[in-house]
Amino acid sequence: MAIKQSEQLNRKNNLMIATLFLGYIMIYIDKLGVGVALVPIAKEFSLSTTQTGWIMSSFFVGYTLMQIPMGLLNNKIGSRKILVFSILFVAIFMLLFGLGKSLIYFMLIRFLTGAIAHSGYPASSGKEISLNLPLNKRTFAQGI
Repeated sequence: MAIKQSEQLNRKNNLMIATLFLGYIMIYIDKLGVGVALVPIAKEFSLSTTQTGWIMSSFFVGYTLMQIPMGLLNNKIGSRKILVFSILFVAIFMLLFGLGKSLIYFMLIRFLTGAIAHSGYPASSGKEISLNLPLNKRTFAQGI
């Protein structure tokens, strides 16, 4: 009986690690993909390097401003909800970014992406790992 329970727990832990890993992949594809996409976007919309810098900076301003509020939300409503919320909004904002037509729009979407989607994921994944994994698997999970 204890062996089956241990196997179920091990499968559950491995699934959680794999899911968090896939979430991080999505988060980083968004961060890196926009940098690559800005080259043709800048050409298409005649944006200067300063303007593309504003787009990139607006992401990090949003990310920075929401770190503490997202940490508080993480404690108040739970890390799993923040994880799901973050991944959902990364997908939505990736789609919306592709529909952009102006500098202000691009800046707004990137600001919201940093503020809403990216700022909650790292803290929430760390909390999930510390709450649900045994001590001997935490370092491996954080490294992944």
